[in-house]
Amino acid sequence: FKDGFNRQDVDIDGYDRAGFKDGFNRQDVDIDGYDRDGFKDGYDRAGLDVDGFNEEGWNNEGINKETNTGFDVNGDTADGTGYFEGYNEAGFNEDGFDINGFDADGFDVNGYDVDHLDINGNTDPDFSDADPLQFLRIRLKERCFFTQFPIGTGVNLRNETSQHASF
Repeated sequence: FKDGFNRQDVDIDGYDRAGFKDGFNRQDVDIDGYDRDGFKDGYDRAGLDVDGFNEEGWNNEGINKETNTGFDVNGDTADGTGYFEGYNEAGFNEDGFDINGFDADGFDVNGYDVDHLDINGNTDPDFSDADPLQFLRIRLKERCFFTQFPIGTGVNLRNETSQHASF
């Protein structure tokens, strides 16, 4: 040993002249300050904590750590749009309709409620108690591609986002 280092330039404990052994210094952190588990100040190199959430409290799926939903306590979303998976915190899409197609007042895009009545109590002329699927076909034809198979095989729907539903 010369100056505390052998011919391979490591000290008696195996640390090089820069103070590193296997990429870590005597405090068990690498040159960038990350520990052996890959964390620095509680976050890994991707900026996520041990539970997978970033410093603002969001994970890669857009879920908030504090609320365990797509919205934080202020109603904000990870991407800042105010919409998580197409819906705001109140449950409405950008067009103002919920997952069932009704607005905040309970009316669909054509102005009828779940009982097929308009705001004045008039029945939707396209609705038939005898054929509830007729109403469904009429309401969906503007938004979806519709195919009905023979009785017993079900009804298949395909909307603009290529999502499928079978009844």
